[in-house]
Parts: sequence; structure tokens; C-alpha cells
Amino acid sequence: MSAQSPGGRSKKAASKPTARKASGSAGLLAPTHGTAFFVYIAGADPNGTLTVGATGNLAGVTPLFVYWFERLDDIPAARALAARIETWPHTWKVQMIARTNPEWRDLAAPA
Repeated sequence: MSAQSPGGRSKKAASKPTARKASGSAGLLAPTHGTAFFVYIAGADPNGTLTVGATGNLAGVTPLFVYWFERLDDIPAARALAARIETWPHTWKVQMIARTNPEWRDLAAPA
């Protein structure tokens, strides 16, 4: 289903979140020399604004806390996923984090 944006362009309806397992561990967070990219949801605190982005180095997402991430093999796929998640309502992002990281731990923090 498509909706018209104010500028007349159609935009796709956002797809609901799927449960994705946060695979946070210190070894996965280091720079990967161009072989892996990460889509993340981060914030300054669990009750505040959530930021969505794509990066090659999760350890560089500071001063935010990384609450959810997914590792992908190429940057176009990572950017596409980040763009899709950015369109989700805040409650969908919170639900996805709660399913995969119920304690809202900072997954980019050293173990």
C-alpha cells in the first residue's frame, strides 16, 4: 500500500518489525575493514529519542548507547535497512529492542 507524501511522491507503508537477535559481543563491534556493516538503534537513555543508523564500527557510535544492532555484509543493504527502520513508529523500535535486549544494555560497551 502506498500513500502520497506532501510533495506528491508516493511512499511505501512501513513494514512491521521482525524479531532480530541482537548479536552483541566485543569481537563483533570492532572495525571490520570493509567486510561487515552494522545497522543500529541507539539513544542517550532508554526513555529518550532513539537514533537509527548504519556504520562499519559500532564502537564509534558515541556518546549514545547501542540497544540493538544487526550485522550485514554490504553497506547498501545496511543503509536500506536503516532507512526502513527510521520510518517505523517509536513504539515498534521499542518493541524490537525489548524482545532482543530486555534489559536495555549498551551492546557496544566492553563486556
